[in-house]
Amino acid sequence: MKVSLLIFLIILVGVIKSFDINSIDDSHWESDEGFEHHKCWKNLTGYYTEFALSAYNTMFPTPYGVIPVSFYEGGVVTADIKGQQMYVHYGIVAKNFTTWGQYYAYGKNQTQYVVNNSSCVAMKLQFPFPDKLPKFKKVGTTKIGQTDVDVWIVKGKQQCNVTRSCILIQKDTCTLMSANFGNKDKSNLGFSLLNYYRYENKPHYDKFQLPSQCWDVKPKDENENKEEQGLFANEEELENKEYFGDNQQAPSMRITKNNPHLNNNNNNKKYHHREHETPNPDLIKTTTKTSTKTTSFSRATNDSPKSIDFHHLF
Repeated sequence: MKVSLLIFLIILVGVIKSFDINSIDDSHWESDEGFEHHKCWKNLTGYYTEFALSAYNTMFPTPYGVIPVSFYEGGVVTADIKGQQMYVHYGIVAKNFTTWGQYYAYGKNQTQYVVNNSSCVAMKLQFPFPDKLPKFKKVGTTKIGQTDVDVWIVKGKQQCNVTRSCILIQKDTCTLMSANFGNKDKSNLGFSLLNYYRYENKPHYDKFQLPSQCWDVKPKDENENKEEQGLFANEEELENKEYFGDNQQAPSMRITKNNPHLNNNNNNKKYHHREHETPNPDLIKTTTKTSTKTTSFSRATNDSPKSIDFHHLF
Protein backbone atom coordinates (compact mmCIF):
# COMPACT_ATOMS: atom_id res chain seq x y z
CA MET A 1 0.00 0.00 0.00
CA LYS A 2 1.62 3.03 -1.35
CA VAL A 3 2.76 6.54 -1.04
CA SER A 4 2.66 9.85 -2.94
CA LEU A 5 5.95 10.47 -4.70
CA LEU A 6 7.78 13.31 -2.93
CA ILE A 7 11.19 14.20 -4.27
CA PHE A 8 13.87 15.26 -1.78
CA LEU A 9 17.38 14.20 -0.78
CA ILE A 10 17.77 10.88 1.04
CA ILE A 11 20.48 10.22 3.59
CA LEU A 12 21.01 6.46 3.47
CA VAL A 13 20.76 4.49 6.68
CA GLY A 14 23.89 2.49 7.43
CA VAL A 15 23.20 -0.53 9.62
CA ILE A 16 19.93 -1.36 11.39
CA LYS A 17 21.31 -2.98 14.53
CA SER A 18 17.98 -3.79 16.21
CA PHE A 19 15.45 -4.43 13.48
CA ASP A 20 12.00 -2.87 13.66
CA ILE A 21 10.08 -1.68 10.63
CA ASN A 22 9.32 1.53 12.52
CA SER A 23 13.07 2.15 12.76
CA ILE A 24 13.18 2.74 8.99
CA ASP A 25 12.67 6.41 8.20
CA ASP A 26 9.46 7.09 6.27
CA SER A 27 11.38 9.32 3.87
CA HIS A 28 12.83 6.22 2.20
CA TRP A 29 9.41 5.36 0.80
CA GLU A 30 8.59 8.90 -0.25
CA SER A 31 11.12 9.25 -3.05
CA ASP A 32 11.97 7.21 -6.13
CA GLU A 33 15.66 7.64 -5.43
CA GLY A 34 17.55 4.41 -4.81
CA PHE A 35 14.82 2.01 -5.91
CA GLU A 36 15.79 -0.59 -8.47
CA HIS A 37 14.87 -4.04 -9.68
CA HIS A 38 16.79 -6.36 -7.35
CA LYS A 39 19.74 -8.03 -9.09
CA CYS A 40 18.71 -11.43 -7.74
CA TRP A 41 15.36 -11.30 -9.52
CA LYS A 42 15.98 -9.43 -12.76
CA ASN A 43 15.55 -12.65 -14.74
CA LEU A 44 13.27 -14.41 -12.27
CA THR A 45 10.66 -16.60 -13.98
CA GLY A 46 8.77 -17.45 -10.79
CA TYR A 47 9.09 -18.76 -7.27
CA TYR A 48 7.89 -21.37 -4.78
CA THR A 49 7.73 -21.06 -1.01
CA GLU A 50 5.96 -22.27 2.09
CA PHE A 51 4.89 -19.39 4.31
CA ALA A 52 3.41 -18.37 7.64
CA LEU A 53 1.82 -14.93 8.04
CA SER A 54 0.63 -13.38 11.31
CA ALA A 55 -1.20 -10.05 11.12
CA TYR A 56 -2.45 -7.84 13.95
CA ASN A 57 -4.57 -4.76 13.19
CA THR A 58 -2.89 -4.38 9.80
CA MET A 59 -4.59 -2.28 7.13
CA PHE A 60 -5.70 -4.38 4.14
CA PRO A 61 -7.76 -3.41 1.09
CA THR A 62 -11.01 -5.35 0.77
CA PRO A 63 -14.11 -5.00 -1.43
CA TYR A 64 -15.65 -3.07 1.48
CA GLY A 65 -12.82 -0.58 1.89
CA VAL A 66 -9.46 -0.48 3.63
CA ILE A 67 -9.89 -1.95 7.10
CA PRO A 68 -7.64 -3.19 9.93
CA VAL A 69 -7.62 -6.98 10.16
CA SER A 70 -6.04 -9.59 12.42
CA PHE A 71 -5.52 -13.15 11.22
CA TYR A 72 -3.07 -16.01 10.76
CA GLU A 73 -2.42 -17.62 7.39
CA GLY A 74 -0.13 -20.48 6.46
CA GLY A 75 0.39 -22.51 3.34
CA VAL A 76 2.23 -22.80 0.04
CA VAL A 77 2.42 -20.33 -2.84
CA THR A 78 4.01 -20.61 -6.25
CA ALA A 79 3.87 -18.19 -9.17
CA ASP A 80 4.91 -18.37 -12.80
CA ILE A 81 5.61 -14.77 -13.76
CA LYS A 82 6.26 -15.42 -17.43
CA GLY A 83 3.27 -17.76 -17.80
CA GLN A 84 1.00 -15.49 -15.72
CA GLN A 85 -0.32 -18.10 -13.30
CA MET A 86 -0.40 -18.48 -9.53
CA TYR A 87 -1.35 -21.20 -7.04
CA VAL A 88 -1.90 -20.85 -3.29
CA HIS A 89 -2.76 -23.62 -0.84
CA TYR A 90 -3.92 -21.70 2.22
CA GLY A 91 -5.25 -22.06 5.72
CA ILE A 92 -6.60 -18.99 7.51
CA VAL A 93 -7.62 -18.44 11.12
CA ALA A 94 -9.35 -15.17 12.02
CA LYS A 95 -11.68 -13.98 14.77
CA ASN A 96 -14.91 -15.39 13.40
CA PHE A 97 -13.84 -18.21 11.11
CA THR A 98 -11.31 -20.83 10.11
CA THR A 99 -10.98 -21.92 6.50
CA TRP A 100 -8.62 -23.57 4.07
CA GLY A 101 -8.55 -24.26 0.37
CA GLN A 102 -6.75 -23.67 -2.90
CA TYR A 103 -6.55 -20.58 -5.09
CA TYR A 104 -5.71 -20.54 -8.81
CA ALA A 105 -5.15 -17.37 -10.87
CA TYR A 106 -4.54 -17.21 -14.61
CA GLY A 107 -3.59 -13.93 -16.23
CA LYS A 108 -3.96 -15.16 -19.80
CA ASN A 109 -7.69 -15.93 -19.54
CA GLN A 110 -8.28 -13.37 -16.75
CA THR A 111 -9.91 -15.92 -14.43
CA GLN A 112 -9.39 -16.93 -10.80
CA TYR A 113 -10.73 -20.02 -9.02
CA VAL A 114 -11.19 -20.89 -5.36
CA VAL A 115 -11.60 -24.50 -4.24
CA ASN A 116 -13.06 -24.88 -0.76
CA ASN A 117 -14.78 -27.90 0.76
CA SER A 118 -14.50 -29.69 -2.61
CA SER A 119 -16.56 -26.97 -4.33
CA CYS A 120 -15.15 -24.56 -6.91
CA VAL A 121 -16.02 -20.91 -7.49
CA ALA A 122 -14.75 -19.01 -10.55
CA MET A 123 -14.42 -15.24 -10.83
CA LYS A 124 -13.11 -12.82 -13.39
CA LEU A 125 -9.62 -11.58 -12.59
CA GLN A 126 -10.31 -7.89 -12.02
CA PHE A 127 -6.69 -6.77 -11.88
CA PRO A 128 -3.65 -7.08 -14.15
CA PHE A 129 -1.32 -9.99 -13.47
CA PRO A 130 2.13 -8.39 -12.96
CA ASP A 131 4.85 -9.29 -15.42
CA LYS A 132 7.72 -8.32 -13.11
CA LEU A 133 8.50 -7.86 -9.44
CA PRO A 134 8.36 -4.44 -7.78
CA LYS A 135 11.40 -2.26 -7.17
CA PHE A 136 13.42 -2.41 -3.95
CA LYS A 137 15.88 -0.25 -2.04
CA LYS A 138 18.46 -1.49 0.45
CA VAL A 139 18.31 0.45 3.71
CA GLY A 140 20.51 -1.61 6.01
CA THR A 141 21.53 -5.01 7.35
CA THR A 142 20.62 -7.11 10.37
CA LYS A 143 20.58 -10.74 11.51
CA ILE A 144 17.92 -13.42 11.81
CA GLY A 145 19.40 -15.54 14.57
CA GLN A 146 23.03 -15.65 13.43
CA THR A 147 22.20 -15.37 9.70
CA ASP A 148 23.23 -12.11 8.06
CA VAL A 149 20.46 -10.51 6.01
CA ASP A 150 20.00 -7.35 3.98
CA VAL A 151 16.99 -5.14 4.67
CA TRP A 152 15.16 -3.99 1.53
CA ILE A 153 12.06 -1.84 1.40
CA VAL A 154 9.49 -2.36 -1.33
CA LYS A 155 8.32 0.31 -3.73
CA GLY A 156 4.80 -0.12 -5.01
CA LYS A 157 1.99 1.86 -6.60
CA GLN A 158 0.19 4.87 -5.15
CA GLN A 159 -3.39 3.65 -4.86
CA CYS A 160 -3.49 2.63 -1.22
CA ASN A 161 -0.96 4.49 0.89
CA VAL A 162 -1.62 3.02 4.35
CA THR A 163 1.17 0.51 5.10
CA ARG A 164 4.93 0.15 4.80
CA SER A 165 6.66 -3.10 3.88
CA CYS A 166 10.20 -4.47 3.81
CA ILE A 167 11.84 -7.82 3.16
CA LEU A 168 14.87 -9.54 4.67
CA ILE A 169 17.10 -11.37 2.19
CA GLN A 170 19.99 -13.68 3.10
CA LYS A 171 23.27 -12.11 2.04
CA ASP A 172 24.79 -13.43 -1.20
CA THR A 173 22.18 -16.17 -1.72
CA CYS A 174 19.09 -14.27 -2.89
CA THR A 175 17.00 -16.29 -0.41
CA LEU A 176 13.92 -14.62 1.05
CA MET A 177 13.85 -15.03 4.82
CA SER A 178 11.10 -12.78 6.15
CA ALA A 179 8.91 -9.76 5.42
CA ASN A 180 7.49 -7.11 7.71
CA PHE A 181 4.48 -4.85 7.25
CA GLY A 182 3.38 -1.94 9.40
CA ASN A 183 0.61 0.63 9.30
CA LYS A 184 1.82 4.00 8.07
CA ASP A 185 -0.39 5.76 10.62
CA LYS A 186 1.61 5.50 13.86
CA SER A 187 -1.45 6.47 15.90
CA ASN A 188 -3.13 3.24 14.73
CA LEU A 189 -0.39 0.66 15.16
CA GLY A 190 -0.64 -2.60 13.27
CA PHE A 191 1.97 -5.12 12.17
CA SER A 192 2.32 -8.28 10.10
CA LEU A 193 5.18 -10.78 10.04
CA LEU A 194 5.64 -13.14 7.10
CA ASN A 195 8.19 -15.96 7.24
CA TYR A 196 9.32 -18.04 4.26
CA TYR A 197 10.31 -21.71 4.32
CA ARG A 198 11.91 -23.85 1.60
CA TYR A 199 12.09 -20.87 -0.73
CA GLU A 200 13.05 -21.60 -4.36
CA ASN A 201 13.69 -19.15 -7.21
CA LYS A 202 11.55 -21.16 -9.62
CA PRO A 203 7.88 -22.10 -9.91
CA HIS A 204 6.45 -25.59 -9.39
CA TYR A 205 4.55 -25.99 -12.64
CA ASP A 206 2.59 -29.05 -11.53
CA LYS A 207 0.70 -26.88 -9.03
CA PHE A 208 -0.98 -24.82 -11.76
CA GLN A 209 -3.13 -27.69 -13.04
CA LEU A 210 -6.77 -26.74 -12.44
CA PRO A 211 -8.63 -29.52 -10.54
CA SER A 212 -11.47 -31.37 -12.25
CA GLN A 213 -14.22 -29.79 -10.10
CA CYS A 214 -13.38 -26.44 -11.73
CA TRP A 215 -13.34 -27.55 -15.36
CA ASP A 216 -16.96 -26.64 -16.13
CA VAL A 217 -17.30 -23.76 -13.67
CA LYS A 218 -18.01 -20.38 -15.25
CA PRO A 219 -17.02 -17.04 -13.71
CA LYS A 220 -19.73 -15.32 -11.67
CA ASP A 221 -20.89 -11.80 -12.34
CA GLU A 222 -19.33 -8.79 -10.71
CA ASN A 223 -21.98 -8.39 -8.00
CA GLU A 224 -21.48 -11.90 -6.70
CA ASN A 225 -17.72 -11.50 -6.84
CA LYS A 226 -17.80 -8.72 -4.29
CA GLU A 227 -19.47 -10.86 -1.69
CA GLU A 228 -17.11 -13.75 -2.41
CA GLN A 229 -14.13 -11.53 -1.69
CA GLY A 230 -15.17 -10.46 1.81
CA LEU A 231 -12.87 -12.90 3.52
CA PHE A 232 -11.74 -10.94 6.55
CA ALA A 233 -14.97 -9.07 7.11
CA ASN A 234 -16.58 -9.18 10.52
CA GLU A 235 -18.89 -6.78 12.25
CA GLU A 236 -16.33 -5.13 14.50
CA GLU A 237 -13.99 -4.39 11.61
CA LEU A 238 -16.55 -3.34 9.01
CA GLU A 239 -18.38 -1.02 11.38
CA ASN A 240 -15.24 1.04 11.88
CA LYS A 241 -16.45 4.07 9.87
CA GLU A 242 -13.08 5.79 9.91
CA TYR A 243 -11.96 3.76 6.89
CA PHE A 244 -15.17 4.07 4.88
CA GLY A 245 -15.46 7.85 4.64
CA ASP A 246 -17.70 10.37 6.36
CA ASN A 247 -20.77 9.70 4.21
CA GLN A 248 -20.58 5.92 3.87
CA GLN A 249 -22.14 3.57 6.37
CA ALA A 250 -19.78 0.68 7.01
CA PRO A 251 -21.44 -2.57 5.96
CA SER A 252 -21.89 -5.52 8.27
CA MET A 253 -21.49 -9.13 7.26
CA ARG A 254 -23.65 -11.87 8.72
CA ILE A 255 -24.23 -15.43 7.62
CA THR A 256 -27.74 -16.75 8.02
CA LYS A 257 -29.80 -19.50 6.45
CA ASN A 258 -32.69 -17.07 6.09
CA ASN A 259 -30.69 -14.64 3.98
CA PRO A 260 -29.04 -16.75 1.30
CA HIS A 261 -28.33 -13.92 -1.12
CA LEU A 262 -26.39 -10.71 -0.87
CA ASN A 263 -28.71 -7.92 0.26
CA ASN A 264 -27.60 -4.34 -0.20
CA ASN A 265 -30.97 -2.65 -0.50
CA ASN A 266 -31.87 -1.83 3.09
CA ASN A 267 -31.19 1.51 4.73
CA ASN A 268 -28.44 0.22 7.00
CA LYS A 269 -26.55 -1.37 4.08
CA LYS A 270 -26.29 -4.70 5.87
CA TYR A 271 -24.55 -7.26 3.69
CA HIS A 272 -25.33 -10.95 3.92
CA HIS A 273 -22.99 -13.62 2.69
CA ARG A 274 -24.46 -16.08 0.21
CA GLU A 275 -24.46 -19.76 1.23
CA HIS A 276 -22.81 -21.93 -1.39
CA GLU A 277 -22.86 -25.33 0.26
CA THR A 278 -23.77 -27.08 3.49
CA PRO A 279 -21.40 -25.76 6.15
CA ASN A 280 -18.71 -28.07 7.48
CA PRO A 281 -18.94 -27.87 11.29
CA ASP A 282 -15.15 -28.07 11.54
CA LEU A 283 -14.83 -24.87 9.51
CA ILE A 284 -17.32 -22.75 11.45
CA LYS A 285 -16.56 -20.77 14.56
CA THR A 286 -19.78 -19.78 16.34
CA THR A 287 -20.15 -16.65 18.43
CA THR A 288 -23.10 -15.12 20.26
CA LYS A 289 -23.65 -12.84 17.27
CA THR A 290 -23.36 -15.12 14.29
CA SER A 291 -22.00 -18.32 12.83
CA THR A 292 -19.33 -17.37 10.36
CA LYS A 293 -17.83 -19.20 7.42
CA THR A 294 -16.27 -18.31 4.13
CA THR A 295 -16.25 -20.25 0.91
CA SER A 296 -13.62 -18.28 -0.95
CA PHE A 297 -11.32 -15.32 -0.76
CA SER A 298 -9.58 -12.67 -2.78
CA ARG A 299 -5.84 -12.19 -2.93
CA ALA A 300 -6.20 -8.69 -1.53
CA THR A 301 -2.74 -7.23 -1.15
CA ASN A 302 -0.72 -4.53 0.51
CA ASP A 303 -0.01 -2.94 -2.85
CA SER A 304 -3.44 -2.29 -4.24
CA PRO A 305 -6.99 -3.56 -4.04
CA LYS A 306 -6.70 -4.25 -7.77
CA SER A 307 -3.23 -5.80 -8.01
CA ILE A 308 -1.86 -9.17 -6.99
CA ASP A 309 1.70 -7.80 -6.72
CA PHE A 310 2.74 -11.05 -5.05
CA HIS A 311 1.21 -10.48 -1.63
CA HIS A 312 2.63 -13.71 -0.22
CA LEU A 313 6.10 -12.97 -1.49
CA PHE A 314 6.37 -9.32 -0.54
